[in-house]
Amino acid sequence: MNKTVKNLIFNAIYQFFLIAIPVITIPYVSRVLGPELLGSYSYVTSIITFLSSFVMMGLNQLGVREISKINEEGSKNDLLNTFTSLWKMQLLVGIVTIPIYFVLLKVMNETHIIALLFLPMLISYILDISWFFWGIEQITSVVLRNLFIKIVTLILTIVFVKNIEDYYLYVVINCVGQLLSNIIFWGNLRKFFSPLRLSSSRLRTNKMFFIKAALVLLIPQIAIQVYSSLDKTIVGGLLSNTELSFYDQSQKIPRIINSIVSSMSLILMPKMVKLDRSERNSLMKTSIDLTLFLSLLFCGEIIVVSHEFIPIFFGEKFQSMEINLIISSLLIPFISFGGVFSNQFTLSQGQYVNYTIPFVIGAVVNPILLYIFVPLYGAVGASIILVFTEGIICFLRIYVTRKYLSFSEIFKMDWTFCSAFIISVFIVYQVPYLGNNLLSVFGKAIFYLIFYLLICILLNKRLRTNFIKLKRIYKHNK
Repeated sequence: MNKTVKNLIFNAIYQFFLIAIPVITIPYVSRVLGPELLGSYSYVTSIITFLSSFVMMGLNQLGVREISKINEEGSKNDLLNTFTSLWKMQLLVGIVTIPIYFVLLKVMNETHIIALLFLPMLISYILDISWFFWGIEQITSVVLRNLFIKIVTLILTIVFVKNIEDYYLYVVINCVGQLLSNIIFWGNLRKFFSPLRLSSSRLRTNKMFFIKAALVLLIPQIAIQVYSSLDKTIVGGLLSNTELSFYDQSQKIPRIINSIVSSMSLILMPKMVKLDRSERNSLMKTSIDLTLFLSLLFCGEIIVVSHEFIPIFFGEKFQSMEINLIISSLLIPFISFGGVFSNQFTLSQGQYVNYTIPFVIGAVVNPILLYIFVPLYGAVGASIILVFTEGIICFLRIYVTRKYLSFSEIFKMDWTFCSAFIISVFIVYQVPYLGNNLLSVFGKAIFYLIFYLLICILLNKRLRTNFIKLKRIYKHNK
């Protein structure tokens, strides 16, 4: 089986479980701990996630790209030297970050117990070398190990976290679980490097290049954290933990779904490094079509079932966040669509400045608007500002590639997906309550799927042609 196809299949399985596990965990934890404690959890993790951007130093992009290049062109010794150069930067920055973490939590008036309990989560980022396995396209290793740890974490949460008194235990289970999932990767390095020796001269040569590239990529990583993690710190400081919980929890499902839709860009990025212009444009077109089709499908599903879905999934205490969930669903098309251009093009081509510009602008705009609108409109205002920020970033990610890609060809017929989304949401949103919440969720979800697919097929000639081909193949094999 083609390695890319195999990786896509394994990643699809992993992303399925990334949905399945939170489908069990989030409803359970939201009922056991409630909005207040979940808001507190989000507050501390937002600080750690912000610090993690310094620790990783853009290695999820730079590491994947450089490892992919060396794996294709160099020897195993070159691969070892490149890996060592990259991880040494990650280790040194991580060591410096730990005392900063304790100072920040003290300033935020968090207890020493909380600081210690969350520490394994920060350390896990120091040991995160998943970028190496993405670069050599050994995605099976990433999938199976993370999946095992996530299932164990889920079981421990359900067995031991029974009420609000178990909040500290919930923190330990999740933080230690994340640490173990990254420690396990190191055992798999032996089959790549055990008989090899480091070249100190090559290490020094690589070092300065990687530091410069990492610093360039660090800027967008910090910028991303400003409006995707540090925003929770800002909202938590301006509003109550309950309001922060509504803002944060409403993003859970959209971000999980987005990780599925966007994961294709990360898998295909090593391939884009090796393609010529014609092949690259063809792959971009296919990727853009699929990304837009799926992102608008999932976005619409969330919108039409939001009212009945919240009490089933999160519990009655979270019903007030319905408008937050509807607004946050728009994150899916904005993030995933823009990600195709940034991950599959600007990063794969080493255009780090073009990759950086959209995120820096987003990081400037987001906190300013949060401080203006959150005191006036609360958690709903924060959700609107987040989606507005992602919309600006998406537009800029596309705009910086205008000189290198043929937009007239790439965007051809994409209006059909947008039209199908708008029409389907309008129609299905008018469907009345179907007797109970569960029936309404399934009924509306199926109605939307049918309308969306039918309209896409009717408006999009290529989809209609492919549908007819599949129908003929089915009849032929019947």
